[in-house]
Amino acid sequence: MFTVPFCNEYADIAFVVDVSGSIEGDGENPGYFDRYVKSFLKDFARKLNVGSEKIQIGLVTFGNEGRLEFPLKNTTDEVIAGIDNIRYNPFGENTNTSGGINIMRAEVLGEQSPNYRQQAAHVHVAIVLTDGKSTYDRNQTIISANEAKKQGIIMFAIGVTFGVDMNELLGISSEITTYNSTGIEDSQRKGVFVSNGLVSYVPNIAELDGIVSRLMAIMSNTTCVNGKCNFHL
Repeated sequence: MFTVPFCNEYADIAFVVDVSGSIEGDGENPGYFDRYVKSFLKDFARKLNVGSEKIQIGLVTFGNEGRLEFPLKNTTDEVIAGIDNIRYNPFGENTNTSGGINIMRAEVLGEQSPNYRQQAAHVHVAIVLTDGKSTYDRNQTIISANEAKKQGIIMFAIGVTFGVDMNELLGISSEITTYNSTGIEDSQRKGVFVSNGLVSYVPNIAELDGIVSRLMAIMSNTTCVNGKCNFHL
């Protein structure tokens, strides 16, 4: 039996980030992606124990299509530089969530990707950040997420803005025994922040940094045995 702590110690983590026009509220808030999404990603990365024998981080974006921004990196400086280099396209017509998930599976957490490590010793995690409403190959989004889960990838889902399709967000995330979808759905109707299990809902993109501590708490209170994880929420 091989037991390790969760992401604060050993993990390969892929961010899968929406760069479609709607992530900023249908273009009503220019500059919010650079100001808040990048800030969230960098804040999260800095709190993780990044290193060649610890945490590795890769990043994929999706708008009209999925795009590899950078494969797994094992220094904080490389990760921060990669995040800074993301170019947001406010005129992206589509939200191709499945395309982003598929690129993540193959080019970040897949066996052929650079710096790939076996799951028995290093947990594989994807954190999907989206407005939650796919507009391209929409019927493939949950199918692609389920394929990632079959691959042994733990799926976190973060929905931002009032445009979230909650059923899709819930379908993307991995299920855990203490999971309660009702609380998530109620929070969306009320327009209030919530983090429940592996799903978070943030009604305003400016509040995105508020979930970093919650995600860190989940990761630091999780143990994995032979690649299978127990969440102590």
